[in-house]
Amino acid sequence: MGTITRGLANNVTTAGRIAASGISNSSVTAITSFAGITGADGSFTRLGTTTVSSSTASVTLTGMDSTYKLYLIDYAGVAPVNDSVHLNCKFSSDNGTTFHAGMGSGLRQYNGESSGTSAIGMNGSAGAVQGSTFTLITDCGNDADMANCGQIWISNPASTSLTKMFRSNHVGHHSSDLCWTSWIDGYVNTTTAINSIQFLMASGNIAKGSFRIYGVTV
Repeated sequence: MGTITRGLANNVTTAGRIAASGISNSSVTAITSFAGITGADGSFTRLGTTTVSSSTASVTLTGMDSTYKLYLIDYAGVAPVNDSVHLNCKFSSDNGTTFHAGMGSGLRQYNGESSGTSAIGMNGSAGAVQGSTFTLITDCGNDADMANCGQIWISNPASTSLTKMFRSNHVGHHSSDLCWTSWIDGYVNTTTAINSIQFLMASGNIAKGSFRIYGVTV
């Protein structure tokens, strides 16, 4: 087995192992395991991954507790079965059985692929007033080459005295061939500890995508 020394910042180490045969002067090709990344400002530990390759109603990521003060949820390559539907998320204290209300606000920007149309403004659908569903990306397309990705950061989910604040950013392939970017912040309006987040489409199922949750040490 070999050790990575090329291509990383001086203050970054990895918890992974790489076969010696997979290391060359210009690339690394054979990663056998990867547990996380450690740097000067903290570390990321992957707690779970769910991959969708066929029609699935929803994806629930669990594992948030008092172990970490900050959690990162990352999704990539996500697309709907139905065309032009919103990608939503919800927060739960019982692994996705019931969900908490909250508030959100956001900005959005889009640029047309061929029309050149562009705009920036408030994202009015980011979070319903005291509703349990937060809209991350609107009108996701379902063409074979379309997909969506984003990240959500959640602070102190295990607190029993504070509401649960989150910040997020998302990039989507709109059904009308727009590059759709949104920044959404908000809070889950409960002092009960939350332990999970659920992703789902506003209607129909999720066709594909990967979803990951990380604990962040800072």
